Amino acid sequence: FRSENMAGQEIALLFNRIYNETNRSVLAYITAKCSSVSDIGDIFQETYLELYRLLLKRGDGYIQNPQALVIRLAKQKVYRHYTLT
Repeated sequence: FRSENMAGQEIALLFNRIYNETNRSVLAYITAKCSSVSDIGDIFQETYLELYRLLLKRGDGYIQNPQALVIRLAKQKVYRHYTLT
């Protein structure tokens, strides 16, 4: 149990660091790609939720370039949002 908690804390710290490093550029990307302002917040939130899930599943060693990864996730979320609606 203790090691799970430590791993969870490490993931949370890593997530926060990546979020702080990438949130402005990701928000700018999503804003530029969205046709409706009301979609921006949802897609932004979905992008970072996906990042958190990925960190939990794969761990921190999986990410080589956080900026590129989060932009790729944002691209996928934008594409999926507009192909499903």
